[in-house]
Amino acid sequence: MQEVVLDVKSREVTGKAVSSLRSEGLVPGVVYGQGKDARIVAVDTAELERVYNEAGTNRLIQLKIDEAKKALNTLFVDVQHDPVSGDLLHFDLYTVKMDEEIETEVPIHYEGTAPATYNHDGVLVKNFETIDVRALPNKLPESFVVDLEKLEEINDSVHISDLAVPEGVEILNDPEDLVVKIDPPRSEEELEQLEEEIAEDAEEQVASEHGADEEEGEEGEDSDTKEEGDSDSKEDNEDQG
Repeated sequence: MQEVVLDVKSREVTGKAVSSLRSEGLVPGVVYGQGKDARIVAVDTAELERVYNEAGTNRLIQLKIDEAKKALNTLFVDVQHDPVSGDLLHFDLYTVKMDEEIETEVPIHYEGTAPATYNHDGVLVKNFETIDVRALPNKLPESFVVDLEKLEEINDSVHISDLAVPEGVEILNDPEDLVVKIDPPRSEEELEQLEEEIAEDAEEQVASEHGADEEEGEEGEDSDTKEEGDSDSKEDNEDQG
């Protein structure tokens, strides 16, 4: 597996002022772990996106701070994105010891197409996108592969216990948990009921939002009325004076 390297720079900007870093195309981050003081850093947005897309949360990153000769063995433990734009906002890197096991998530890679979906109109149901594992940092698998081509009949399934697990890796999920399965095709009645439930949910959401708007409007009217009343009262007092 090719080594993943990330070069970052120390930063002094903190708090609300980090918005200035983002305007310059940089993402602020923190590096911590192994009892060492946390270090605040920043890195080019495009470079961070490239490394994160390549490494995820389960591949070791050789981190160099301020062009240090010796790299730190680190893992991404948290990456924050803007909920609207999807832009990277902040990242945390954890320094690991190569002789100590860690717990993290490993993604599942679904390969192929399940024959049951086109031969029997089966419904493919995926229950997991990642698997929880414990292993030494250099033993972490890049992904778990699930071959969908083996799902040929209705009710065929793959459990956690069916996954191919490399030596030195412990799966933390329940072995009996279903990773993926083939459900029977939905009947016309089930599809109609599903559409009705979706329509009802949509109506309830619209009604809820409309009710909230009305309440805000009423509060605004009450406020205006109160202000007018206060103004009239003030004028009457002035006249009497």
